[in-house]
Amino acid sequence: MPIYEYMCETCGDRVEVLQRLSDPPPGDCARDSGTMVRVLSAHNVGSDNGPGLSAAAAPQAMSCGTCGKPGSGCS
Repeated sequence: MPIYEYMCETCGDRVEVLQRLSDPPPGDCARDSGTMVRVLSAHNVGSDNGPGLSAAAAPQAMSCGTCGKPGSGCS
């Protein structure tokens, strides 16, 4: 199940909720009873905390912009 981020329209408080896409949004804000709306959040891609392309592997995986060969440059 994905984690969705919600923000209170009134106070701006943010919460993360583990739920299915078909699940209803969480109830009112715990701080001030404002309406919670889903917001776009950044994905954790390519960091040390999860799968993805690590910073150390990035130069080897990229292609040369001139010749298209894999690696860090033309040879």
